[in-house]
Amino acid sequence: MGVMKPDSAALGGKSCHHGRDEEVRKWRSETDTYCDQLEQDSWFLKNDYRLSAQLVEKLVLQLNRIHPNVLSDKEAQKFRDVKVPTKTRLADLLSTLKEKGEEACHEFYRALHIHAEQLYISLPSRKRQRDTYCDQLEQDTWFLKNDYRLSAQLVEKLVLQLNRIHPNVLSDKEAQKFRDVKVPTKTRLADLLSTLKEKGEEACHEFYRALHIHAEQLYISLPSRKRQRDATEPNGTNIHPDPRERFVLNEREDKAIGDAKKILGFTAIGLSRRAKAMLISYAEDQSKNQ
Repeated sequence: MGVMKPDSAALGGKSCHHGRDEEVRKWRSETDTYCDQLEQDSWFLKNDYRLSAQLVEKLVLQLNRIHPNVLSDKEAQKFRDVKVPTKTRLADLLSTLKEKGEEACHEFYRALHIHAEQLYISLPSRKRQRDTYCDQLEQDTWFLKNDYRLSAQLVEKLVLQLNRIHPNVLSDKEAQKFRDVKVPTKTRLADLLSTLKEKGEEACHEFYRALHIHAEQLYISLPSRKRQRDATEPNGTNIHPDPRERFVLNEREDKAIGDAKKILGFTAIGLSRRAKAMLISYAEDQSKNQ
């Protein structure tokens, strides 16, 4: 299965296609895409055999097994061929991912983060980034906990999503704890945010993705989002979310949404909540009829 790209036919029509291409070019001029980062990191990854044969095997398997897969079975077999030197296979893998585009590069970073966190942290592109998602969550915590901005219902939705994605951020036991209505919402929220920061970058990133899906207006109003917009445009008029998130909003396996993510990954960001719900419903109906 091919990797979704911003110029997918799902965007609809030539004019929309052209308009989205213009937006993508604008985002890429403002910040490094995952493909840009992989270009910067390639020399580091290929140098001194930092990626062992075992690690390359794990990365290839994950990129082949996720849904939709980044690597086909044939490609995975090629990159797992132990008759070919590891360094050669790695170089070919990185080139292939960059050719496949943004989604493929992002999934590579996610796989590397899961299987080799220390190596991931030491990447040149990671060191250049000013604020990690954990840094941003630290900055946003006071805002999220203040004035009951996150209702009990919203906390419930966030916890469920963090528990249902694969691999899950919250275990079943943790999800049960954070959904306990006997405990005040403010207390559960504070504990949830602390837990996510302890779990690290991936957990904090997934929290922002879940918040963007379930409470877009709140997400846009976060202090960290406002600072990013101000850094992009001094007058603060740029309301686009972090392009790294925009490209891949729904790419992870969410049991609750299923095949709807194939459409939502690139189309739902600018839609109203009602339109999103209709789009999800349509995608799920199409999936059932297949």
